[in-house]
Amino acid sequence: SSGINAEYGDNRWLRNVNEELNGLTVMTTYGRQNKFDLKGIKGPGETPASIKIEFKAKEGEEASGSGGDQGKGKGKAKGGAKGGKKGQAPAPPQASGSGGGRVSTIQQYLLEKYGVALEFPYLPVLVGKGKGKAGDDPLLAPELCLIIPGQRRNTELNTDERRDMIDKTRTNPGDRFDEILQMVRNIGGNAEWKEGYGVEIGDGVDSPATVLPTRELEYGGRRVRPNAGEWRAQGNLFSSRGLSWGVVVQGDPRNRDICEEFIRLTMQGARDVGINLTPPQTLTTQGNSPDEYIALLRRFVPHGRAPPAGSGSGSAGPPIPVDFVVPLLPFKGTPLYPLIKNEAETKLGLPTQCVVLDPKKLNGAVIGNIIGGINPKTGGVNCRLPLQEIFRALSVGSPDPSGNGWAVMGMDVDHGRTSDETKPSIAALITFLDPNCTYPHTELSRQGANQEVVQALDTMAVKALKEYQRANKSLPSRILFFRDGVGEGMYDAVGKEEIQRFMNALQPVYGNKPVPKLTFVIVQKRNHFRSIWVANSFAFNPPVGTVVDSHVVDKGYKNYYLYSHKALAGTARPTHYQVIHDDNNVPLRALQDLTFALAHLHQGCAKSVSIPAPVFYADRACGRAGQCYRREGDLVGNLANTAYMI
Repeated sequence: SSGINAEYGDNRWLRNVNEELNGLTVMTTYGRQNKFDLKGIKGPGETPASIKIEFKAKEGEEASGSGGDQGKGKGKAKGGAKGGKKGQAPAPPQASGSGGGRVSTIQQYLLEKYGVALEFPYLPVLVGKGKGKAGDDPLLAPELCLIIPGQRRNTELNTDERRDMIDKTRTNPGDRFDEILQMVRNIGGNAEWKEGYGVEIGDGVDSPATVLPTRELEYGGRRVRPNAGEWRAQGNLFSSRGLSWGVVVQGDPRNRDICEEFIRLTMQGARDVGINLTPPQTLTTQGNSPDEYIALLRRFVPHGRAPPAGSGSGSAGPPIPVDFVVPLLPFKGTPLYPLIKNEAETKLGLPTQCVVLDPKKLNGAVIGNIIGGINPKTGGVNCRLPLQEIFRALSVGSPDPSGNGWAVMGMDVDHGRTSDETKPSIAALITFLDPNCTYPHTELSRQGANQEVVQALDTMAVKALKEYQRANKSLPSRILFFRDGVGEGMYDAVGKEEIQRFMNALQPVYGNKPVPKLTFVIVQKRNHFRSIWVANSFAFNPPVGTVVDSHVVDKGYKNYYLYSHKALAGTARPTHYQVIHDDNNVPLRALQDLTFALAHLHQGCAKSVSIPAPVFYADRACGRAGQCYRREGDLVGNLANTAYMI
């Protein structure tokens, strides 16, 4: 097909399927029932009924297919695939057409050799991983393959799978610690073990802890103090202009009434928080084709931005200027989602807020969350937390104790499915452009598969600092840099190399001016530290804001464990912060206060999160790029200064 099908349909579909299949082990249901590790599929049109094989007989032998059951014959494929080697299950290649051998399709071969009549000969063939040279990969009929049970899945879990896993594994703090203590006592009570290693294991460590104060948040003209990491948005949001918008919905008649009710509730909810939404332009598809859906989305263009090539042309209709678009989706996990985000963020430069059409969830709370997502995506701010007092505390003892001149950054790298060596990793650098850390700027870059050190950090830093200079009319004199995703064994390899790359980028920007002082903090969400808060003989998760910085921490660095969010279920896990470079010599308690405050500034929800906002945004930005445009496409510039990723 042409148009969108050629751009999105076949190639993207094939890529997604191959990513799911790559690395899976299957067993054939005929012959010797051999096992194969899969690469994926060859694609539409390349089926057991269409792929032809030419089998050349060895001298004195009758021509036959190159199956693992007899290991006879060799074939060469059109398009590069070759026949299976000795010991492999039947993996017929396409015919070379060179003559001298018997030509057969995979379908015919299986019928003649094994008496197997394929029921679905027009399914794309599976491609196994050959053990010989490149292109020597076996081809398999999918209906004659079984997936070996019990394999580890290397793909990411979807939302429902993740929720099911949490439900099955969550354990309250008291029960978890009872299990741990019982396991430790079982080990420690083993006399042979104790004598052999000469080690005694205790029942844990009682460590001092501090509960950090929670600061008030500003909502328009009102203030609200979080309670246990949660709060209710009150008053107007910080948005000073009216917004025009569009809606795209699939043409099922049942969607019409739901769509109208959604629009009514959204406009009412926006008025309640001081945002003026104009009545939306609603575009409806005639069927369920993704092509038609994306064609309608392309009609919308941001205000003041020229339509990209092909947008708004043809039978779809003229361009419609808007501030944002709400694509209404039929169900969670629909394949439309990555297509929408790819088109909107790499071509149109258009903020989108995807919403699943579910009449049971059209209520005030859900609508409030939707509006809370739309506002920061269009340049607004939901809430503020004045940080000047904390920055002054960070600056105690420095030549400038005013607290001015700080820039806060966060960085993360997304590797996607680590078993796929062909997929690039995505790095995201977030830089807040204002003193209250509410306006993020995003820089993205691609690099080699599974590379943790950010190769383009110097280039990304230069762009980010120039954007900071444009917004503030000056460059920062001090930088606080949060780096997520670095394990303890990689501090030297990753942290120090990235610090050097970052410092190298400063000189061209600052010229003859003094370069800023840098404080570099490693953020570790995945750690094995667990603790309980004991009161009146009952065990609880530690209160939100609990920080542990003695007894159980590494004495070689400034480091601490912080519980900055409320665990919804099970045993809470803190985040570990390790300062590996500190030109600013920041006081530890002030750094802890700022870390805790930044966890309240994720603009997408009315609750504190487990990591500071710049790291959370970086995680979401590189995750979005990895899901929706990992291999190609760059973020359109006008979105870079918004919280488009939340």
